[in-house]
Amino acid sequence: METIDIQDNLKSYLLERYEWYEAQLLDGVRAAGYSSLTPAQARVFGRLKGQSRNISDLAKLLQVSRQAAQKTVAGLVEMGLLELTPCPENKSAKVVSITKQGHQLRQVAAEEMTKIESRIAKKIGQEAFDNLKQCMRVSWD
Repeated sequence: METIDIQDNLKSYLLERYEWYEAQLLDGVRAAGYSSLTPAQARVFGRLKGQSRNISDLAKLLQVSRQAAQKTVAGLVEMGLLELTPCPENKSAKVVSITKQGHQLRQVAAEEMTKIESRIAKKIGQEAFDNLKQCMRVSWD
């Protein structure tokens, strides 16, 4: 039986590029004054996409336990970037919302992403970059 080379596959490349992008983004955000932000906390902002969500939905999006999501959100609440309010439909559930300071962080992150993507476009060429973005927009389901 022939051995299949699993090193040269799309998943590996996507994961490597994702990890690189995330590290670049965190470095930029930390340099802008958000030095204590962790990768998990940054992912919460990525999944919120500027919207409010309850903790259970956020945990599902992050693919972590509800307790892990609560712990991560608690750190962001302590930093003044998120707030928790009672859910109108379920008083025992909490809704996670972005504060004014959290929206400022989102703006800093958006500016950093623009810089990162500009660097990528210069590295691989604008046409290749535009094609890459177009490919990533298409659902693979």
